[in-house]
Amino acid sequence: MYPAEEIDEEYLRDLEDQILKLLSFRSSEEILPTQMGMEDGSITIEQLSTSSCYQYPDCADRARLDQGAGNGRRGAWCAARRDPSPWIEVDFGKTSLVSGIITQGRADSYQQWVTAFSVQYSADCEGALLDVTDHTGYAKIFKGNRDMNTKVTNMFPKPVCACIVRILPVTWYSHCSMRFDLLGDVNAGIPQKLGMEDGRIPDDRLSASSCYQYTDCASRARLNQPASGGRRGAWCPKAAYFDPLPWVQADLGTDYRIEGVITQGRYPNYSQWIFQGNTDKNTEVTNILPASVIARYVRIRPKSCHDHCCMRFELLGTTLPG
Repeated sequence: MYPAEEIDEEYLRDLEDQILKLLSFRSSEEILPTQMGMEDGSITIEQLSTSSCYQYPDCADRARLDQGAGNGRRGAWCAARRDPSPWIEVDFGKTSLVSGIITQGRADSYQQWVTAFSVQYSADCEGALLDVTDHTGYAKIFKGNRDMNTKVTNMFPKPVCACIVRILPVTWYSHCSMRFDLLGDVNAGIPQKLGMEDGRIPDDRLSASSCYQYTDCASRARLNQPASGGRRGAWCPKAAYFDPLPWVQADLGTDYRIEGVITQGRYPNYSQWIFQGNTDKNTEVTNILPASVIARYVRIRPKSCHDHCCMRFELLGTTLPG
């Protein structure tokens, strides 16, 4: 028996740690990126914001890649001269897969461009901004432009699942002015069931910390699995005394963008299920992750249970582009 009162912020941090340890990221080069809408205008002016603008003719909507000057308006976004920490931001309105950026300088008679910048993002449209990091875990500083019009492409060390992307110029030539487009997939797809229920994830890619009996093992963890042929209608680990930290794991065979999980309790005769998951044996409960993750392996660690730790589940996600 795992007491419900132990579920708190420590539980959530522990669960997040387990997921992060299992992440198997693709490099950006393995994903075929496309421009995400700055140049063609599918990212609207309402989705753009900045720390400042030099004047009205230099504001956020002038930051579009290959934007020219005309009708009294400048050929770039230009930050205010006294802005100590300039930034420009895109809000996609939903989580998107972002893998890189293309930048240019200012496209008129002024020789101005950003020579170095960093990137931050938020996965859930509301949370704190996170840095795109290098291999050491520190904010990556990207090399920018050396002239007004040459396009410079920078791929992120790994793609990020982002709703908001903020570009923070660090150094610039003459004045902080830039144009850009982001690379990735703004329509990464509607989450789908990834194959527990229908068997696309085969039995040999399922594993568990333990099984109460061979009739209760990891292959019985499939969503809507009935009891049949003398086998139980759920995965059930050994009693807590023998397995104090139970887990069940799925190997998806390749990387997916993981969005959430559906859980059920044990079917049919035993009232056994997971707390903060289910409240009965058969009702499907869907939990969406606070932020999408890119992973091949997903491990679920029950933290509290009713009667005995038994569960069935399905993973929700989408395929990655390319």
